[in-house]
Amino acid sequence: MKHIPNIFTLCNLLLGCMSVVFTLSEAPFLNTVDYQNFYPILGIRQMEWGAVCILLAALCDMLDGLAARVLNVYSPIGKDLDSLADLVSFGVAPSVIIYQFLWCAYMAEPGAMDTPLWVLMPAFSIAIFAALRLARFNITSAAQKSHFIGLPVPTTGILVACLPLVAMYQRHFQELLLNRTYLYIFVAVLSFLMVSRVRFFKWQGKGGLRGWLPQLTVAVVLIASCVIFGLIGVYITFVAYLLLSLFYKAPDTAEAQA
Repeated sequence: MKHIPNIFTLCNLLLGCMSVVFTLSEAPFLNTVDYQNFYPILGIRQMEWGAVCILLAALCDMLDGLAARVLNVYSPIGKDLDSLADLVSFGVAPSVIIYQFLWCAYMAEPGAMDTPLWVLMPAFSIAIFAALRLARFNITSAAQKSHFIGLPVPTTGILVACLPLVAMYQRHFQELLLNRTYLYIFVAVLSFLMVSRVRFFKWQGKGGLRGWLPQLTVAVVLIASCVIFGLIGVYITFVAYLLLSLFYKAPDTAEAQA
């Protein structure tokens, strides 16, 4: 029984590796049309499987913590293993998705074949800052705290994973999602928030209704925005999560978790 949390963690890691494989196996390729230097990009379709793997990894990440609490089994190995799995699933795998999106964005432009490799490297800022965020968490965390300091790495992974799904199922957003300026800004914001000192509340509320107010608000926003706007509702919910974390004053008994 004591190994059940670690099994979930290893499933998290496996799904992160599978996400990288799925995403890279659908590398964009070029197809010249009517000899006018126009290159439609084919191959983004199956990137959705890489996204699904990240979302399943997030589920495993939640279940390993839940199993550890229910079974009352904690170990230093489990804690470090969890961070290593999170780095792959919510740092490296999302970086590969961003890399592919940037590649698609550049390949859709005239002169695509002259695109230098270095312009795609900012995609891996997600992995770099996720590593910093997880390292800081490992040396400063304490049990039973109510806040995270900096955007949780799994949240970053989920936000990136939704990009291929939005591009696939809400095609009117494809042009926006394949805009390289938007992608660079998106990466910069997520990278900054991960290592920021912003206190993001956890999903375990404390006390009475006031202690659960931000969690309930985010849940309502998520359901309503996804019903109205589809998967874009995930990003609307994230904005609500950020604003509530910035401006909601938690009960005095709440403590912070780095």
